[in-house]
Parts: sequence; structure tokens; C-alpha cells
Amino acid sequence: MAYTLTTAISELKRSLFWNERAVVREPLEGLVDSSNCVFYTAQKPISATGITVYDNDGDEVSSGSYSVDSTEFGTIRFDTAPSALHYVSYTAQSLTDTVLTNIVKNGFDKMEQSYNRNWYITDSSISSSASSVVDPVVGSLTFSVSRLQVKLYLLCCEYELVYALWKHAAANYFQFRESRSAGVQINRTRNADQLKEVLAVLQGQIDDVIVSVANQQDDTPWGSWVPGTKSDTYISSWAYWPDGKQDRGEVA
Repeated sequence: MAYTLTTAISELKRSLFWNERAVVREPLEGLVDSSNCVFYTAQKPISATGITVYDNDGDEVSSGSYSVDSTEFGTIRFDTAPSALHYVSYTAQSLTDTVLTNIVKNGFDKMEQSYNRNWYITDSSISSSASSVVDPVVGSLTFSVSRLQVKLYLLCCEYELVYALWKHAAANYFQFRESRSAGVQINRTRNADQLKEVLAVLQGQIDDVIVSVANQQDDTPWGSWVPGTKSDTYISSWAYWPDGKQDRGEVA
């Protein structure tokens, strides 16, 4: 089975520990008037999993009595309009899954740019074929089961994410977030100079892993010595000729 973008997002989230934070029993935002059914989380976007709603008495509300209409906007819709304040526990994300989807697509481009193998990316998977989804073969394994190959891909995804954050931080030093219950918050942690250092570290990791990835793929030319371009003057010089040519009388 080919390696899917959904799997890439899930695995990328594990390394982005700063992307998710647990929120416990936070008041839902919205008008409580026994008529309104739509409420919002204070922080957004949110993860689609791990959402628990509590009533005003602190009891857990059945998940069948409400739905999550939008993870991007933290929208929760009740089947019956509540008559009292409700609370919610959830996982807030810094980035939406839509943004992360674009990041893993850009990460694929970065991987191909760093070590081109003429692979393809569809809306759902990585493939070695343009006409159908085929899990690329890498040596004796396939891409989806090789942790080494996946590591290179995820490093490239993380690089593209940090690169996007760096461009944003360079143009906007301050970041603001505002909600009715949490107020205005200012984030100054994403400094452009610091992010540039992270990019350099990630590029170094990518360069290191590529060597192992190429060896696993039995790409013997990778890392071998290739003669550089030499000028006519250098080629005709004494220093360039080995002694063997003198012995054979090919040169004076």
C-alpha cells in the first residue's frame, strides 16, 4: 500500500510538539438562550479527535447530541439548544490540517529537488507512476515500509514548514490572537533569525540522510568520486599524466 498524505500529516504532527496543546474544560463561546445551537471554541483550529463536551453540572455530554461542524473554526453544533453554559476539552492546533496538507505536498517537492527519483504525488499518496498509485521500490523495500525513506520525506516536510514560518516571521515580527474569553495574546517566539538557524540544521540533517537513502536504494554513483572539468592547459601539463603513460611511450 502506498504512503498516504494522511499518514504523512499524522507522523509530521508527532515531531511538531509545539503545534498541539491540550485545552481542558474551557467555556464554549456563543449565546446561551435555549435557541442557539452553534458554539465555538476559544482557540482554533482544533483537532478532530479527543473532543469532550461537558454540561453546566460537569457531566460529560453524549457525543451523539452534538457535531463538530468545523475544526478550522472550532464550531460545535448541538442537536438541541442548551439552556446553560457548556464546557469543552479539546486539542488546539497552531496549523490546520489543510495547511499541513499543503506542507506535505511542498515537502515532497523538496525531497525530489534534493534527491530526484522522478516520483509523483497525487491528492492522496506518493507514487512512482503517473497513471496509477504505485508504492515506489527502494532497493529491497518499498517507500511506505522504509523508515529511512520516510524520515527523509518528513525532514523535507518539516523544512518546508519552518521555511514558511520564516518567511512569515521576517515580514511580521508580532503575531496576534484574539478571542472573547482569552483576550489578546502576542506571540514573539517565532523570530526570523532563530528560524533561519533551524533551517540550516534541518538542511544538514537532510544532507546526511540522503547518503543513507541512496545507499538503501542501491544508487552506487551517489557519493562516488567524479572527475571535475579540467582546462586544456591542465590536461596537457606534466602533472596530469601518470607515470604509466611515460613508460608506454605515449608521452615524452
